[in-house]
Amino acid sequence: MKALKFILPVVIVVLAVLLYRSIADPIQFQKKKTYVESFVIQKLKDIRSAQVAYKNVNGTYTGDFDRLIEFIKSDSLPVVTKLGDPDDSTSVVTIDTSYVSVLDSLFGMDYPIDSLSFVPFSNKKFAMEVGEISKGGVVIPVFQVRDTDPVDRKRILQVGSLTEASNAGNWE
Repeated sequence: MKALKFILPVVIVVLAVLLYRSIADPIQFQKKKTYVESFVIQKLKDIRSAQVAYKNVNGTYTGDFDRLIEFIKSDSLPVVTKLGDPDDSTSVVTIDTSYVSVLDSLFGMDYPIDSLSFVPFSNKKFAMEVGEISKGGVVIPVFQVRDTDPVDRKRILQVGSLTEASNAGNWE
């Protein structure tokens, strides 16, 4: 009977801790998942912006992060400015093309572009693939970038598609 007086409080404390953890652990996991996924989603949006700029200049997407990063660091985007009113037949319309740095126009000079290929909070790289699909006889270049180190294995974040002409993310 005396042993029961000592064992019962210990059992109660252990059960209370287990009950607390069974409630707190999923809440903590959800907070961590939301936090990490917000950074992954932002990085996927940045990769999408870089791929769209690359395609606008080169006519297709790239499946190589090194080539994409080099493009962002060293290439320029054309900016076309029209002066005058094209709807006014008496107005002279002049078109001027200037070029701006891809890095500066898309991300800003302080953006850590060399880490573009890495999944946030991980030392793994995103998986990037390119391809082509045919829609109504028209060949359309496509790309897909996927998180290789997801917080939640049931929800792997990705942007783009290799089967559809879409560069949307699966979180949108």
